Amino acid sequence: MAQTTTPQYATVKAYVEAMMSTVSNSSHGHDNKSTLDGITGTKVSNWDAAYAAMHSHSNADALATITATKISNWDAAATDTYTAITNAEIDSMINPSSGT
Repeated sequence: MAQTTTPQYATVKAYVEAMMSTVSNSSHGHDNKSTLDGITGTKVSNWDAAYAAMHSHSNADALATITATKISNWDAAATDTYTAITNAEIDSMINPSSGT
């Protein structure tokens, strides 16, 4: 298609280009544009690293060995120990001078 160079064509072309530029610039905007413009690749990498480490433990290997059976055994041992102590023994531990 041959390009037309009439004055009307130039006016219409300039108008269409101006409108397209306006639409292009405003078709995707954000109220928080300045905040979004401050997001950098480094910040995203830091956020990703923080997310990955948000629940980590230096003793993860030891924690991984804890099983439901171990917890059950610990609970039973604690219950057995505390139920085997009499009130008099508790009193004597709290008040050694009570003489009981």
